[in-house]
Amino acid sequence: MGEKTYYKVFFDNINRLVNSISEEALNKLKRKIKNSKRIIFIGNGGSNAIAMHLQIDFFKRLNKETISISSAPLLTCLVNDFKKNEEFTQFVKLCNVNDEDILFVISSSGKSDNIRNLLVYLHNDAELKPFTVFIHGFEKENLYNRYADLTIYFDSSNYGEVEIASETIIHAIIEDVVKN
Repeated sequence: MGEKTYYKVFFDNINRLVNSISEEALNKLKRKIKNSKRIIFIGNGGSNAIAMHLQIDFFKRLNKETISISSAPLLTCLVNDFKKNEEFTQFVKLCNVNDEDILFVISSSGKSDNIRNLLVYLHNDAELKPFTVFIHGFEKENLYNRYADLTIYFDSSNYGEVEIASETIIHAIIEDVVKN
């Protein structure tokens, strides 16, 4: 046997990341999903693509009402019409989020100002607060963790690994809900 190839290491890392999330956290999230009214997804760039994909799967597979910023005109409207880095905060305000909702905040790096502003708003100012799930990688001791009801952290600084792990665990929960 020779050295592991880059691909083998990459795939092993994804497996390690996915298996690092506790069954307790996954089951808690599963219960919240089953009892939620709406599921809202937020993310920047590639994380927004993941959010839109998950929105479709939750709608199709679980028959849940789902929302994400999947429209370029909507996103540019929010960026243009409100203060810089407030587009996600304004989006959840316009969606009238409440305590029957789940909000997935997906940020591979966990460093975006608009994500921080949203999490701080929900934690400190929102009258009705959704159950907020913050999914990220890169730095475990992210200051934003304290603003979420559940943080799912992947110990990697590789965007691809964090993105695939994020999507994998949520798909696993979807499949578990469908089967049970």
